[in-house]
Amino acid sequence: MLHPAVWLLLVLVPLASPPLAQEPLPERAASPGWTDLAGAWTCRLDPDDAGDRERWWAAPLDGVQVPLPGTTDLAGLGHRLDPGTMSYGVPLVEGTWPGTAGVERVDEAGHLVRESFYLGRAWF
Repeated sequence: MLHPAVWLLLVLVPLASPPLAQEPLPERAASPGWTDLAGAWTCRLDPDDAGDRERWWAAPLDGVQVPLPGTTDLAGLGHRLDPGTMSYGVPLVEGTWPGTAGVERVDEAGHLVRESFYLGRAWF
């Protein structure tokens, strides 16, 4: 079974394209039961998994505005890549990318890298 944070990445990665000019909604999106979620959303990263415990859902969310569709990386959230060391300053765990657990330079594993890296829960 995949780690919950991997599921978050699987949901956000397909949204990785930069926001485009607002296009007409597909025909199915205008039908009953469909809601367009594109727009500015408040996002707060939850690396310590404190949101439920601290009841973040009970009050307006304190965070930053991010455009959706989009990703935490495109919004500049998370750990920034240091181009000199090609590291994010946080240890990569198995399951982040195949073959990256324990590597110091993320480019050594042969994967594309992002400007920012975040693996964890995020509240919108």
